Amino acid sequence: MFKAKPPGTGEFCEICFWEDVPIEWRYVNKADYLGHLHFAQRNFAEFGACLAMYKGDVRKPSSADLRAENWKTIDEAFVDPERFALIDEIGMAFCDVERGDGVTLHEADVIDGYGTEKMRKAARLLDKESSWKGVPARDIQRYSWVLSFMDAKGFRYYVPAYMTWSLKSGLDSDSCQHAGFSIDQMYPDKRAAFSPRELQAMVRFLFFVNCFVQFRFDADQCAKKLKTRWAEFCDEEMIARFRIPF
Repeated sequence: MFKAKPPGTGEFCEICFWEDVPIEWRYVNKADYLGHLHFAQRNFAEFGACLAMYKGDVRKPSSADLRAENWKTIDEAFVDPERFALIDEIGMAFCDVERGDGVTLHEADVIDGYGTEKMRKAARLLDKESSWKGVPARDIQRYSWVLSFMDAKGFRYYVPAYMTWSLKSGLDSDSCQHAGFSIDQMYPDKRAAFSPRELQAMVRFLFFVNCFVQFRFDADQCAKKLKTRWAEFCDEEMIARFRIPF
């Protein structure tokens, strides 16, 4: 709660101890600042203050502390709609992708361990799903690193499964981190296996997890690098929604 009307009052909220200064209103991560509004709201929902160090400086809301009728958190107003739209986009872009004779998930694990051809054949039999949408969540969680050991066909089949699972329930997971790294560092031969629509969905995923949701002190710099590497497939409207300055 503030005495003056935000933004930019320079005041501290008595209820969560968040400081109303201009930098705080950016919902994209800002270098060198841990307490901006996006994460202040998440922290308040979790433990009742914008940062843990301020838990002793806050007061509980009273009956006089009323929110605006249509008030929403930044997650509710911006992050979740973007996340749900991205899940739908991935589903549509990769809807007809089949694995064929591409490297399977368990086979990639064997390849990582320098297994024999016999071991690879046995591992392939463990991957019985008929669609990437049926890849078990437990396998995506357990084998977080294997996308790097797949050929282009296998990678194209499994990457939408990893992206979708990450967006639904694993944004802080190793699987999400490895999926993003594997996409961003794709060699040209793998990139050529994807359609423009699929590539755009993957690039949108990279922007989302690196510059919008996860707390990164270098989010702006990361965004610029992504745009440089993936300029052809960047969604300018999406970048504008993320408020990333270029």
